[in-house]
Amino acid sequence: MKNILLTITIAVITLASCEYDRLPVYEDVDRIYFEFASLTDIEFFERKIDRNQPDKIQIRFGYDKVPKEDSIIQVDVKVMGHATPYDRPVTAALIGDESSAVEGVDFEILPSVVPANSLTGTLNIRLINGDTLQETTLRAKIRLTPSEHFHVDYTQVAINENLPVTATEYSIYFDSNRDMPGLWVDAASSARLKMYFGEYSKKKVEVICLVCGFPDDHFEYDAETYATPMDCLNARIPGDVAGLSSYWLMINHYVLDWEKVNGTELLDENKQRLFDTFSVTQTSFI
Repeated sequence: MKNILLTITIAVITLASCEYDRLPVYEDVDRIYFEFASLTDIEFFERKIDRNQPDKIQIRFGYDKVPKEDSIIQVDVKVMGHATPYDRPVTAALIGDESSAVEGVDFEILPSVVPANSLTGTLNIRLINGDTLQETTLRAKIRLTPSEHFHVDYTQVAINENLPVTATEYSIYFDSNRDMPGLWVDAASSARLKMYFGEYSKKKVEVICLVCGFPDDHFEYDAETYATPMDCLNARIPGDVAGLSSYWLMINHYVLDWEKVNGTELLDENKQRLFDTFSVTQTSFI
């Protein structure tokens, strides 16, 4: 009886072992995801990606000095697995119930690949500057899709403790309205401007331009001249403390003098006192 039980046990173990051998090893199945999910803090900084919103981007057609008819954006993707000696297509689809943009009307997913002998590539998307964008901001939420080359089950990741994101999904917000100048829209340049001047308001920009002698389009992105909004900002407002402190002094003195003469607080369009909405960083220079 003991010999029979031993034989059965060995057979079961052998069958289980054979079955395990037939299962694909995780490393043998290539997976694809958006590269933001594996970036380090230094890489976020170097690439000027907002670490708090790495899975989305906002495009404003209206802020290029020469408005574009369309715009092609490239979203970086990365492979978990092996490089191959041939190009591998990257496929994606719109998440319709979480999007307001219509594929083929407002945007197109273009042919995209991970090149041969590489573990990185791009998903190429053309945004179409149509009439709808004059009135509203559209959202295209894109999800990478499985193919013969890639699985897409590398999903939930945590960029930080409070921000879990899905590594195979990416949102694009785009419009053509001009409610906010382009340098205040772009994530990297707007973060710098907020550090310099505090939160955006239309009245604040008018005062900054008036007091500092800037032209009305000083905070608009000139895509013909500068490769990125940050390049444009650095050329127009150098970030040295001496220069910035002179701007802050002029602006804050203007606001205080205006309030003294008019006997009331200078408010922006949000009913916020303009002086109070400037960055706390500036107060030591007043």
